[in-house]
Amino acid sequence: MTRSVSRRASQKRLPDIDTSKAHTARVWNYWLGGKDNYLVDREVGEQIRAVLPDIVDAARAQRGFLVRVVGQGDQLVGDPRT
Repeated sequence: MTRSVSRRASQKRLPDIDTSKAHTARVWNYWLGGKDNYLVDREVGEQIRAVLPDIVDAARAQRGFLVRVVGQGDQLVGDPRT
């Protein structure tokens, strides 16, 4: 029984990525200098940047804050992997 359930689960098709529409996560990826974005994401990112010129700095500051907070939490609580 388990084997057939596993086989069916592994045969499910993942949803396609619609690269014709911008996605907020990929726009943020673009602002952060990532590589996982498409032309439409970069275009929307630049349109938003035209209205909010500081958005890239804000996105990078937010990511820096997240990294610091997680790092401090790790120091206070300890790494659960160890």
